[in-house]
Amino acid sequence: MNPSVVLDDLTIHPVNGAVIPRGRVVFHNGRITAVGPSGDVNIPRGARVHRHSGCHLTPGYIDAHMHAGLHQSGVSGPEAEHYNEATNPLTPELRAEDGINPRDEGFSDALRAGVTTVCVLPGSANVVGGLAVTLRTWGGRISNMMLPERPGMKIAFGENPCRIYRDQKKSPSTRMAVAALLRDVLERARAYMHEDRDKDEPRHLGLDALGAVLRREIPVRIHAHRAHDMETALRIVDEFKLRAVLDHCTEGFLICDEIARRGIPAIIGPDLSSKSKLETGSKRPDTAAVLVRAGVTVALMSDHPVTSSQHFQMVPVVAHKHGLGEEEALMAVTLAPARILGVDGRLGSVTEGKQADLVVWSGPPLNPQSQPLSVWGDGVLVHGEEGRTS
Repeated sequence: MNPSVVLDDLTIHPVNGAVIPRGRVVFHNGRITAVGPSGDVNIPRGARVHRHSGCHLTPGYIDAHMHAGLHQSGVSGPEAEHYNEATNPLTPELRAEDGINPRDEGFSDALRAGVTTVCVLPGSANVVGGLAVTLRTWGGRISNMMLPERPGMKIAFGENPCRIYRDQKKSPSTRMAVAALLRDVLERARAYMHEDRDKDEPRHLGLDALGAVLRREIPVRIHAHRAHDMETALRIVDEFKLRAVLDHCTEGFLICDEIARRGIPAIIGPDLSSKSKLETGSKRPDTAAVLVRAGVTVALMSDHPVTSSQHFQMVPVVAHKHGLGEEEALMAVTLAPARILGVDGRLGSVTEGKQADLVVWSGPPLNPQSQPLSVWGDGVLVHGEEGRTS
């Protein structure tokens, strides 16, 4: 029988509760069984105890938007880029996991930065780009890494689909056409849902995938930088009564009241990159803080490879520097993305009953000098050293 594991004598940041200055967490068979002050939590008989005096403990970080494995690290040109099927603006039948190289360094770099879970999405060339996937950052094979919860259907507004298809002299070449194509395919998917089909008739994979969106089983993941693109997206969300998440949300500060009123979460970023195109010209480092103050659920992203996953540790540091409180910044890379991705029942906080996805830091997690000393995934040491045992 596997013994329990105890991480002791460290500052615990549960995220869903008060910081525990000198705490202890116990886990067994991958699940947290106890967490609290060291003097209040018993050490099970036969447990492996690892003491980390002066260190800090957080949940494993969650990067809610990136492209590792679809855009491979260390390779340039077409062979590296499998995240945009830029031959048809409507490709809801695509599934991100079918193009991912699970051995891409983007995953191992993320793990070394304290990231245990990521959401990998198709790119933003297409109006409808396909289904995203939530993955562990370790495991070596997609079957070992993939979580069952489907995090959403990628759709894109604004500059990217217009530029891609304008260059091909195809629609959409304008924002009007982006919206019209999206409405049309949603109408076709709605009609398809209500058709009586022979059981031997082949499925239309794209319309079938959009059925999950129309049934509100999964959200649309809305790539949008500019406020007016977000407003167009929200009109379509209303028309079809969709669940939605705003990805990037660069000008979200202009319509934060509208986003908050609708209860739509936002995944902000990437904030460690430059204003690389017209749409990001209004980018501000305090957008996450403005949205949180307005009452929006906010997560943060790397958008790897736009910002390398190895630097994800710095993403909440920058957000904290520009207005998010310490626990708010940690929330934005742990429990908030877990909720957005639908995995908060088992990830995102140091809570009894949840999976033991944990990071031991050499110092306060929002100190840029702190380093992940050990990363535990599902109760197994997946990076670093165990610490002083007793």
